[in-house]
Amino acid sequence: MKVIHIITTINRGGAENHLKDLISTQVEKGYHIKVLYLKGDGYWREEFESKGIEVIGPNIRHYHSILFNRRLRATILRSCPDIIHAHLGPAELYTFFNLLGMNKARLIISKHNDKRFAPIVFGNALMKMVARRAQKVIAISDATREYFIVKGISPSKLKTIHYGIDSNQFTHSRQEDVQSIRRAWKIGEGELLFGTLARLVPQKSLDTMLRAFQLYSSKTSKPAKLVLVGRGPLEKKLKLAVKALNIEKNVIFAGFRTDVPELLNALDVFLLSSIHEGFGLVLIEAMSAGTPIIATRVSAIPEVLGEAGMMVEPKNEEQMAEAMLQMELERQRIMYRRLGLERVKKAFTLEKMFEETHQVYLDAIT
Repeated sequence: MKVIHIITTINRGGAENHLKDLISTQVEKGYHIKVLYLKGDGYWREEFESKGIEVIGPNIRHYHSILFNRRLRATILRSCPDIIHAHLGPAELYTFFNLLGMNKARLIISKHNDKRFAPIVFGNALMKMVARRAQKVIAISDATREYFIVKGISPSKLKTIHYGIDSNQFTHSRQEDVQSIRRAWKIGEGELLFGTLARLVPQKSLDTMLRAFQLYSSKTSKPAKLVLVGRGPLEKKLKLAVKALNIEKNVIFAGFRTDVPELLNALDVFLLSSIHEGFGLVLIEAMSAGTPIIATRVSAIPEVLGEAGMMVEPKNEEQMAEAMLQMELERQRIMYRRLGLERVKKAFTLEKMFEETHQVYLDAIT
């Protein structure tokens, strides 16, 4: 099967990492894949090209780029794909307008988050117009599916397909690499390491996490540290908050890192304090690493975690601090480690994701 994937960026991120896993599996199954992206640093480009995937990315400065429109349309006409699969709002719009007049082209859309299609007055009308052109709209969670039903997409057009990952890359991290990370962060023997991997943006509500850690620290007798892995526009503000809370000695800002399996294995407990999540790919990565999870009870998080993690209400530092205290018990961490590993192997495999997506494609072309 010939498929063109069109996505806004191929930077490192939830939707982009998902695309990497999906197309890697598709190539293994004999698909012929091309990837077009609109802008960004092209983080995954080398990875894609190493698998024989043609990657087209002009790094446009403005979404109205005429040059990219011509290139996209020419690529579609030349390739005669069985399926065109669009990911994320800007890429959906580009794809829609370039398919005008191509009535036989089969379009699939993936919705990777539960937020506004575009920050403009008529954004919802545009979203519905694009969705009507698609043969099927894939939602990455039931929560995301329900969000778009409310926004006006027909339930019959929406299909939930959860992310899947190769859990082996997280379960087989080298212990010497994991211990090297803990030594670099000066994590002492018997010291608990809480942490998160997240963009430093309002959605993640990291100020709540910091207040929770300060409250937890005031109630525990155990030594503990908190690490924030990631970068984003709130970094300076969060560092000022750490200073104001007087927890500077025990909070680490680790910046952007790519050694995700090792990082997750280095943590004793993974924290996610988001106020909304379309899916939360990092949750199944943490479960695959066997890292116990405390997360907020919002959007798709209950759907992803099931009983395999502790959940608290969003923006509630008291509940998160109490959950952190409970996670001090080794038997609690062992239980959630086991439940998480079992859940990933049952519900979030690459094979399951591929088969369900493949069936959507078949339905679209028959």
